[in-house]
Amino acid sequence: MQYYAAGLNNFTLKSGPPYTKLKSTYVVFFCTYDPFDQGESMYEFNFFDRKTKTIEFNAGMHIKVFNSKGKNRDLNQKMLDFLDYMNGVINHAQGYIADLQKDIDHYVNSEKWGDDMDKLAYEMNQVAMKAAEKATKKKAIEDAVTLIQALKQVDLSSEVIFEKVLQDYSNDLSSDEIKKLVEENY
Repeated sequence: MQYYAAGLNNFTLKSGPPYTKLKSTYVVFFCTYDPFDQGESMYEFNFFDRKTKTIEFNAGMHIKVFNSKGKNRDLNQKMLDFLDYMNGVINHAQGYIADLQKDIDHYVNSEKWGDDMDKLAYEMNQVAMKAAEKATKKKAIEDAVTLIQALKQVDLSSEVIFEKVLQDYSNDLSSDEIKKLVEENY
């Protein structure tokens, strides 16, 4: 929560103006679980003096966490309807939750939804591929260093070691990368 609030502060405060010009920040989380295990439907955080617990420091930061599974239901009806909606329950056939569901249904059944899902799947695949490539490269570097050190122990020249490592790891590492590894570990 603090991460998001700090990010908003950094975003809203331009370089130069004093911190007194910092606008209030609102961070709202909607959870389908109770992050604090207290049964509340809403948690609101403020800055209070720890000793007196009555003196509030107005930092301009407002943090609320809504829990759709909360047992304490002392919120207005629209918010309760929204929290129920988060749990898959639509309480009224008309009203803003029904309108929200209609908008979602329209979007999900539209061509744009399919395009967005294809784009998301592509981007997630790209991230996964980059992570796999990075892991493969890291493993290849570790293995190449181990091989360099082993070949060094049998008194092979750096040129011979370079050729052997190049032969074994040219699919994962460039010639320049292998040369650098040999130089650093020979």
